[in-house]
Amino acid sequence: MKKKKILIGLGFATSVLPFVASSCGSGTSKNNPNKKPEANKTEISNNNLNNISEDEFKKIVNSINENDLDFKFDGSFLNNIPKHKLIATDFSEYETSISAVLKNKDYKDKINVRFVKAVITSEFVSNSKGELEVVVEVSNKERKELVRIKVTGLEQRPYGAKRNGSIPTDPSASVRPTGSQESDYVYNYDQKQRYDLDNKTYIEALKKQPQYQNLDPNGKIRNDLEELSAEQIKKFDEEAKKAGFSDYVSAALKGFTLPTYKSDGSYDGLSLNEGAEVVKGPSWIDGFKRPNQFKLKGLARTLPNEMYKKAALQTFQIKITNQDSTTKQFDSESGTTWIMDFEKRNDGKYPTKFYFGTNLHVADALKSNTTGVSMLRLNPSAGIKTTFKLSELDEKVFTRFTFSEIKTTNKKESEPITGIKTVFNGRDFLNSKPSDFLKDSQKSQFSNHEEFIDFAVFEIDFKELYDKGFNKDASSAEELAKLVTNGYADNKNDHISFLKKSYLSDYSKINVPLGLKNGETLSILDPYDQLFIVGYPTSFNEAYLKKYVDDHQRDVSLYNYSLWINSRSEYYDSLISQEGAQPQFSEERLKLGEFLSYQIGYRTFTDKPGLVDSFISAPKSGNSFYKSADNKTYINAGLSYLPKYYAPAGGASGSSVRNQRNELIAVYYVSNDSANTGLAAAFRSEGYDYKGLFGTGNNKYYLPQYDLIYGTGKDQKKSYFSALKELYKNNSNFKTNLFQNGVDSDDKIPSEYKFTN
Repeated sequence: MKKKKILIGLGFATSVLPFVASSCGSGTSKNNPNKKPEANKTEISNNNLNNISEDEFKKIVNSINENDLDFKFDGSFLNNIPKHKLIATDFSEYETSISAVLKNKDYKDKINVRFVKAVITSEFVSNSKGELEVVVEVSNKERKELVRIKVTGLEQRPYGAKRNGSIPTDPSASVRPTGSQESDYVYNYDQKQRYDLDNKTYIEALKKQPQYQNLDPNGKIRNDLEELSAEQIKKFDEEAKKAGFSDYVSAALKGFTLPTYKSDGSYDGLSLNEGAEVVKGPSWIDGFKRPNQFKLKGLARTLPNEMYKKAALQTFQIKITNQDSTTKQFDSESGTTWIMDFEKRNDGKYPTKFYFGTNLHVADALKSNTTGVSMLRLNPSAGIKTTFKLSELDEKVFTRFTFSEIKTTNKKESEPITGIKTVFNGRDFLNSKPSDFLKDSQKSQFSNHEEFIDFAVFEIDFKELYDKGFNKDASSAEELAKLVTNGYADNKNDHISFLKKSYLSDYSKINVPLGLKNGETLSILDPYDQLFIVGYPTSFNEAYLKKYVDDHQRDVSLYNYSLWINSRSEYYDSLISQEGAQPQFSEERLKLGEFLSYQIGYRTFTDKPGLVDSFISAPKSGNSFYKSADNKTYINAGLSYLPKYYAPAGGASGSSVRNQRNELIAVYYVSNDSANTGLAAAFRSEGYDYKGLFGTGNNKYYLPQYDLIYGTGKDQKKSYFSALKELYKNNSNFKTNLFQNGVDSDDKIPSEYKFTN
C-alpha cells in the first residue's frame, strides 16, 4: 500500500516588470475586448466573382489554410507588427478590428473571406505555443460556409503572457516537473536538487525572451560581459558550486552582477548589468495546488488570525503631501509604515515621541516643505475572519489621523508642518563603495554611485504636533499619541523586537517541509518561523472587488487603500461560517502565517530559497538605479528576502515582515507582479563569503555584515542606534524602548545583537 501524502501546498495548501516583455503603441486606443463581433461585418470584397460549381467551392473550403490569408488589424497599432510578433490573444482581444484578406491569387475571383472570431480554448497554451484557431466565413455568389483555420508562427510567450504582461492561466506550467519528479521534488529532494531542476526549466523559458532569442550560443550573453572561454566558464562553475552560487550562463541570463577577466585571464572586477532589469517569472511550487493561479499575490482586507491583527494594529497607511513652491500645486507620496520604537519617560505619562519604520523611497517625501501627513490604522475593535471594505469606506474598522496646518484664512500657501522628521536613512550605509568591486571600465562610470538599502526611520513628536495645532483630535499630546498608536506603549507583551540571527545565518528556521507525510499534521510547522506581512496598497484595480456586487467600492477605488496581507486568496470572504455549518478551513491552518518564495530569478543562493544578495541579483528595480531625494543615484545592496504570496500594488512599500514572536525581519520595498513575489530588505546580515568567486584582496566582494538597527557590523558605517546617538548627543538621559540603557555610548547596545566576528 502506498503511503498517503498531502502537499502542503506549497504554501501551505506580485515599480513592476512583466515576465514577458510587451510592446504597445503610442497614441492609439485599445478596442473593447468584450465587444461582440458585428454580425454583418464584411471584409474587403470582390463583387465581380466568377461563377464556380458547388464541388469547386467545397474543394476550396476544404483546402483553404493560413497561407492563403493575411489578417489586418484595422485602426490598431498591431497592423504594423509582423506576424511572428503577434500574440494569440491579440486575435481575441482585438477581434472586432480584424479583417481577413486573400493572398492566394487562384481564389481571388472565386470567393470572398470574412474574419468572424478567434477560437482560444486556453490562453496560456495558445500564447505559449504561438498558435490559435480562427473562424473565417468563405462565400461566393450563391453559398457561404464557416471554416476553422489554424494560425501558427506567432510569438511564443513564456508563461503564456498577454501583451500587457498579465499571465492568463497557470503561469508556471512550462517550468513544472512532470510525473514522479513532482513527488520527488516535494518529499525527497534537498534544496540543491530542487534548484537544479527549477533552474533548468526556468532558463529554458528565459531564453525564449525576445532579448535572448537571437543569442549567439558561442558569443556574449550581455553587452557588459566579455566572451569567456569554455575553460573559464568551467572553472567559474566549479567554484560557484562550492560557494552555493549559480552557474555562469544562468547567472548572466538572469542579469546578475558577475566577474569579468582581463586578457591575461586575471580577475578584473564585477560587472553590473547596464541594461534594464531582466524580466522574472513565478515559481511553480509557490502556486502548486492553489485553486486560483491569478491570485497568488496576497489576501485583501481580511485577517485570518490574531497575529495578523496584532501586526495590523501596529501598521499604518501613510500619505505625505508637499506643495511646490513655484506652482503651488500639491503632490502626495503614499506608503506603509509601522511602530518601531518610542522614547521612554520617567514621569509615568504616555510617551509622545515615537519612531516609525518604512522605506527610504517613502521617507524621501518628508521634506522641509511637507505640508501634511496623514496616517490610517486599524481600530482595536476590528474582528478577525471578516472581510473589510476599502480604507475610507469603513469608519468602524479604520481611523485616519491628519497632521497639517489648521487653515483660518484663504491663503494659497500652506504652512509646512514640524514635529515629523527622518532620523535614519539607508543611503551610503556601508564603509565600501560599489565601485570598489567593479571592473576597471565601470569604476569611473559608477564612481559617484553609493549603495543604499531601502529603509528609513522617522520620528513623530506628538507634543510638537499638538502644541503647534497641527492636529485637534485629542485634548493633550499624550492622548493624541495614545490614540494614534493604539496604546502601543502600554501593551508591553505586544512590543516588537528584532530577529537576532538572519535566515542566511540560520536557514533551518525557515526551511519548512513542502508536504505532509502519512500521519503528520500541520503541527510539524511549529518549530519553524512563519512570516506575517501587513501593508496598504492602492485599491485601484484590486482583483478582489467584484463587478456589480462591489461597484460602489470600485467607483472610488482610485482614492482608497486596501489592507493587504501575505496569505491565501481562498480565505477572502470565506472565513465566517453560517450557523451550524462546518467551517471551510481548520483553525490549525488559519493560525498560520506564510513562508519564503521559491522564485528563482532573484535567488542568489542555490540551497536557500527566498534569499537574495541585492548587489548581485537585484542592484536595480526596473530600468534604472534609485535616485534619492538628495539627487544622488544609489545602487541596491544588502541581504533581501522573497516573501511568498505578497506582491501587492503600489502603496505597500514599507510593509514590515515579522514572525509569530513579533520579531521584525525585513522591510518590503518592491513588488514584481509576474513573479508573484517581491523584495524585502533584511534588517540584519551576518555576511557571506563567496570563497574567492568574486575576487581576492582589496577588491574582493562578499555580502556585507551589518545590522540596520543596532550597528556593530564590520562593514557598516551607520545604524538607527548611531543616528539616535548623534541626534541626542547632548541628552545623556535619552532612552528608548529598544535602548533602555540609553544611546550615549556603544556599550549600551544590547549584547545579543552585537557581532562577535
